Amino acid sequence: MKNTLFPIDRLGRLATRFPDLKLLFAEPVLEEDEGARLLAAIARCPWAFYLGAVPHDQMASLLRQVDVVVNSSLSEGGMANSVLEAMSLGRAVLASDIDGNRSIIQDGVDGLLYGTPEEFEVKAGRLLLNPGLRARLGRAARRKVVQEFSPRREAQAYLALYHHLLGSRGDQGGGTRGPRPTGRCLDAPGDATKIFI
Repeated sequence: MKNTLFPIDRLGRLATRFPDLKLLFAEPVLEEDEGARLLAAIARCPWAFYLGAVPHDQMASLLRQVDVVVNSSLSEGGMANSVLEAMSLGRAVLASDIDGNRSIIQDGVDGLLYGTPEEFEVKAGRLLLNPGLRARLGRAARRKVVQEFSPRREAQAYLALYHHLLGSRGDQGGGTRGPRPTGRCLDAPGDATKIFI
């Protein structure tokens, strides 16, 4: 559950102290009623803007133009791709303290987590006030994604899973098991186009 309206109220309290604050929403409207409430709330806030659905191939460009990425979800079905994408681009992330976000972010080290509306407001204020904190968190976040969540590491984990599944299945029915993954694509030069199926 996205909890999209949550940041508006809390950041509204900070907008008077930080007149350069701009809040951008870049997502499709999935529920008409929720979309109408979001647009009505944005209309009352001259510092908030709705960009609509941004094509995935343009999202990195948009993220490079912002200082902080907020994930206010109440629940996630695992790790939030939006958080990983922001971290990979060296952006500071302020995220709700839920399992999916907690599995990616170490609070105060490579991002900030909040558990209450008051904590959100305090941590958002710290990020707005301190560009050095934003930069430090962004660098640590990028480093973490490169080290722990790289496409190469993900592909290796999938190959290991496939090897395990194919190896534990055994030959049932006397037929051949088909080709086994080799992982050779991982040895291709860094600028090679790699497709993993």
